[in-house]
Amino acid sequence: MDAQFWLAKWKRNEIGFHALHAHPAMVAYFSGPCAPQGACVFVPLCGKSLDIHWLLKNNYRVIGVELSRLAVEQLFAELDIHPAISCLPSGVVVFEGPNIRIFVADIFSLTPDMLGLVDIVYDRAALVALPSSDGCALCASPYVSYQKC
Repeated sequence: MDAQFWLAKWKRNEIGFHALHAHPAMVAYFSGPCAPQGACVFVPLCGKSLDIHWLLKNNYRVIGVELSRLAVEQLFAELDIHPAISCLPSGVVVFEGPNIRIFVADIFSLTPDMLGLVDIVYDRAALVALPSSDGCALCASPYVSYQKC
């Protein structure tokens, strides 16, 4: 993954990939029996997605990872949440608020202990932002198990 490319996109506010509303397919899925309210949802490469706003308003817990600290700062500002900010021994910065924890990091630097248990992984467009070899590595991770609902 070319980190500098994405960091520059955020710095220049070239975020045409940022949708102006929650994704309708996500809303439909999370309104069904496979995603009970209160579930913990992992959102990789989350940016400042309005999907996160929707998840929080609908009583989901959100864990995300985003390379750009600027994006995470904007997310919390738009959510009107004043986060607690900490730095893990690994150097990963963590923003936390009620029912939300976002890691400012390369997704491949997260460990299972950092992430903790999640119930659902929601990816709107993270895999397409990664080179195919990185996307395959993410999907084949020994830390991810899949369950069809």
